[in-house]
Amino acid sequence: MSPINPIVNLPEPLWLGLHALVALGREPEQPRTTETLSESIGCSKTHLSKVLQKLCHAGYVTALRGPGGGYQLALRPEKICMLHVFELLGGPFIPTGCTVDHHQNEPCLIGAMMDELTIAFRDYLATKTFYHLLRFYELAPEIRIGVSVSQRTGGSCRRAANERN
Repeated sequence: MSPINPIVNLPEPLWLGLHALVALGREPEQPRTTETLSESIGCSKTHLSKVLQKLCHAGYVTALRGPGGGYQLALRPEKICMLHVFELLGGPFIPTGCTVDHHQNEPCLIGAMMDELTIAFRDYLATKTFYHLLRFYELAPEIRIGVSVSQRTGGSCRRAANERN
């Protein structure tokens, strides 16, 4: 079985769109065809074509026709909000609480934690542009997203572990 990230499970169109944007952003003057992009990403040309069409309709990329044509960024990287791209290709960030129907009107800590992570990630993306993503590829800095779940629950994993010992 292949490994999965149990917290963040991003839809395939989002993964494809982000990788395509990075490829276009790294060589902004060079139009890239769906075929060359799909080969470099390692994905289906058909799936990528649908994602690129969405990015075109949203105004993030431009399709150039004719010989030497392909796709290019339509906006400067600092004008592309990462939250908008994530929501365009992956859907809105909506805290849903616990999806298990067994709590009998009691609060669910697991649902609250997932909501807190959703909100933190949404807020983080709202402060980032595509320029930040391109810079990440150049500099590879450590990324930190602050989450305040322990404030809401009044405890921490470290304290809980100490209390057990």
